[in-house]
Amino acid sequence: MNLALVVGILGYYIRRFNYLVSVSASELFFFTIAVAFLIGTFCLLLSCLISLSTGGIISKTIYELIYHTVAFILYLAASIAFLVEVVNKTSSRSSIYDWYMAASVIGLVVSGLYLLSAFLAQRSYRGI
Repeated sequence: MNLALVVGILGYYIRRFNYLVSVSASELFFFTIAVAFLIGTFCLLLSCLISLSTGGIISKTIYELIYHTVAFILYLAASIAFLVEVVNKTSSRSSIYDWYMAASVIGLVVSGLYLLSAFLAQRSYRGI
């Protein structure tokens, strides 16, 4: 849900203000990471929901641990880079930066959730 919220906020404001020509590198990086892990997490969730045995098998492999660890690192890096840019540009006090601030904070929360998921995946993989 949080992943879709981040993609929705960024996609709406990029499209609404026809702002694609002046998108910054950190904004594009954050949007790309958000879309990539939204799709990846959706596919992982869908495969576990369609086949109940898949959920038990995936949690015993290292795939889930690697996926959530990489997602945590990339989402954290993208969120921090985007947050720094938004904080530096808030002097113009446009409403778009309030929404971008919300999206970057939600991105930090999502990265924390991926960290928690990676920790739980590590415990499941090791059989603890």
